[in-house]
Amino acid sequence: AAPPVDLLDMGGMGSSPAPAAAMPSAAPVDLLGGMGMLSPTPSAPAPAPAAVPTPTPPAAPMDPFADAGLAGPMQNMSMSPAPMVNGVQVVPLRIDTPAFGGKWTGMRQEVKINAPAAQVGTPESFMAVVSSKAGLHPIQAIGKTMEAILAGQVGEGGAPVCVHAKISPGVGTVTVTVRSADHNLSSVVSQHISGILSP
Repeated sequence: AAPPVDLLDMGGMGSSPAPAAAMPSAAPVDLLGGMGMLSPTPSAPAPAPAAVPTPTPPAAPMDPFADAGLAGPMQNMSMSPAPMVNGVQVVPLRIDTPAFGGKWTGMRQEVKINAPAAQVGTPESFMAVVSSKAGLHPIQAIGKTMEAILAGQVGEGGAPVCVHAKISPGVGTVTVTVRSADHNLSSVVSQHISGILSP
């Protein structure tokens, strides 16, 4: 007689008297477990909510990439947007090494800078840091000669700009050469890269 009373009391809240008749002793436990009063039974339904947080780990891999891109000092955060030339943003120019060579030799407006290599001790790290912050496409890193090449353009289909970097680990500097058909473009991109690499 006691179980039906419990079930009716809980039935007002859970409204499940039918299954209770079949298993009088288990029903109060289920209902109380649903109310959060007893913890033994909820361990069975718990895996369903526990499976919901598992999609969060994919967000974690995003952070390491962001950290790699933001390896520089915090003050360089303002340098992260790609440079603007006459109000148009520099965007990646996806070309290969032979195409880069053809453009490089045909461009006469060159600006060369020397910057600290603290953040960019390898050609790969130079490409990772600079490409993400200067709107440039990383084309090739040559570890043997410590060189890297990248390319960009002023808006889609706009004037191309080519970047060559030579890292001197012993000296702790990187020489960056920027070439384009327009001196202003070469100057803007080189100064932007200098700002990215400056401590």
